[in-house]
Amino acid sequence: KTFSIYASKTNKDFVPIEETMVLSEVNYKEMVKYGVRISPDSTKIVVWTELQGKKKSKPNSIQYKIFDAKLKNVLNEKTVVLPHNAEDMEVYNCHLDDYQNFYVNSEVTKHKKEQKKKEESETYTNVIVYGKNDEVKNIVYEYKNKMIDSFYLNITKDNTLICTGFLSPIIKGFLKSKKRELVSDELFIVKNDCKTFAEKQNKVISVSALYPDKVSKVSEYVPFKVREVHELKDGSVSIVAEQYKAVYHSGYQGNGYYVYFYCDIAVINLDNKSEVKGMVKIPKFQKDVKNPSLL
Repeated sequence: KTFSIYASKTNKDFVPIEETMVLSEVNYKEMVKYGVRISPDSTKIVVWTELQGKKKSKPNSIQYKIFDAKLKNVLNEKTVVLPHNAEDMEVYNCHLDDYQNFYVNSEVTKHKKEQKKKEESETYTNVIVYGKNDEVKNIVYEYKNKMIDSFYLNITKDNTLICTGFLSPIIKGFLKSKKRELVSDELFIVKNDCKTFAEKQNKVISVSALYPDKVSKVSEYVPFKVREVHELKDGSVSIVAEQYKAVYHSGYQGNGYYVYFYCDIAVINLDNKSEVKGMVKIPKFQKDVKNPSLL
């Protein structure tokens, strides 16, 4: 059985005007996940598929093809083996810049031997860049005494790699506070030049104002997750985040289910130096089992 990704051009009434094209075909049983991305200048399209390794103790691989905007020519085509075993690495998404650099965004779980210090997280966020000329760049995001609670990657029109997300404190031992564990009261933002991969900015920003000064309910400490990053012409960015949690309800004979809560929306505006220009929280409460977030 084959898993295929197709493309077709249509008119404004969605009637096909050209033959349907097959962009990628892989063994269905080996397919883990897939995606399609467009470069910031809209001249290139990448189609990628994560393929399962022979065992969980072995690495998965990613097959990707970069096409021109008309999907007529293949500009680059590769299959790369990921650097960590499948059981230790979860691929979130993949991206493409104007230079045909291919980005793999993932979370890596450390082995117990790697967790040497109490202030280190059990996981870290990793971005692997596969360059057009076979060079490979590995960017690790990790913070002392903090765990990355959510992570968002975006490539801007001026080919700057922006990585941002919320941080939560690492509290280990018998005296850890359950309320404190649920607070994502710091935001990190890292900018890299896509051409040279040089780091342009790296900041951690306090966003404690998103939470009330006085605690009345544990539910007020639902973690925020970055949903969107909007780039402005002057180099400033608007980060849109949303509070999210899932609550599991056990059912009869083990037939449990999850209820998803989508709470307040936050908008954080940063200038081109990643200084806070403004921060606002929009009250919202959305409880639904089936429907996704409003964002």
